[in-house]
Amino acid sequence: MPVSAALGLVAYLLFAPPVFVLAPLALMLIGSGPSTLREWWWIAASVLWLAFTATRDAGLLEQTLLAAGILVSGAFFVMMTRRPRPLFPVALAALFVGVAGLAFWGLWLGIGWRDVELAFVRQGWEQVRLILHPEFSDASATVTSAFQPYAEEFAQRIVPMAAIFPAVMALLSLAGMALAWSWYQRISLRPIGQPLARLTEFRFSDHLVWGVVLGLAALVFPVPPPLSQLGGNVLFFFGGLFAVRGLAITRTWLQLAPGPLVAFMALSLLFIAPVAVGGLLSLGLADIWLDFRRRFTSPTVEG
Repeated sequence: MPVSAALGLVAYLLFAPPVFVLAPLALMLIGSGPSTLREWWWIAASVLWLAFTATRDAGLLEQTLLAAGILVSGAFFVMMTRRPRPLFPVALAALFVGVAGLAFWGLWLGIGWRDVELAFVRQGWEQVRLILHPEFSDASATVTSAFQPYAEEFAQRIVPMAAIFPAVMALLSLAGMALAWSWYQRISLRPIGQPLARLTEFRFSDHLVWGVVLGLAALVFPVPPPLSQLGGNVLFFFGGLFAVRGLAITRTWLQLAPGPLVAFMALSLLFIAPVAVGGLLSLGLADIWLDFRRRFTSPTVEG
């Protein structure tokens, strides 16, 4: 088992909603007809974790994420088992089905997006309060002093982050399905479909650039605030996809570079994340017309 795959799974479970990776993983393992102890262990662990998440006293934000994860995972499972295809188009279609289902779920329960957004803001402010105003003791004072600058900066960004929260969760959902598919192919004795392609092979239809265009238009032209916020999320989501495409191009260029050098460069980019993401986005958009990876593919030599 590659160390990078294990680290990726652990990092996702710690910093992202686990339902987006555990639900599709458990469903795909069940759908493949588990017959080994390893498969049953992963199913049991995933179901128990999800059951604990569903039964604990969770707020509106957690309930919404759980419902979204179940809806998206169910759509992904049905599409993949009926007609196995490459991961990305199926995951993207499952995401759109899940978003539609979540909208009906909200209408049925009388929950609007504004309610979820306010829940995110309240939870964010609660986290800031716990950091800045803990129980007073020598240890807590030290912790408060160390994290206060970060907490204050986070507090200033809570409202803008709430505005793009749907797009962030949509991107995390796609990442969760990709991670779940990767582990499913490793765990299952009789996996359905093909293994997850390498990052260097990641590409999608150039027509998705219209998502960037429409999202940008909704921000530039005078439209009602709900449409403007929707446009911001559409722009952030599709812009994120093209940034990943730019990352795939960069990884192609660095295929022959030593692993430690690539890791050092990746860590260095974390300190200039906004600039790095902007560069990757530009590279991904330019790839529509220039097809960089084709230029770096060696022609077949016939003997």
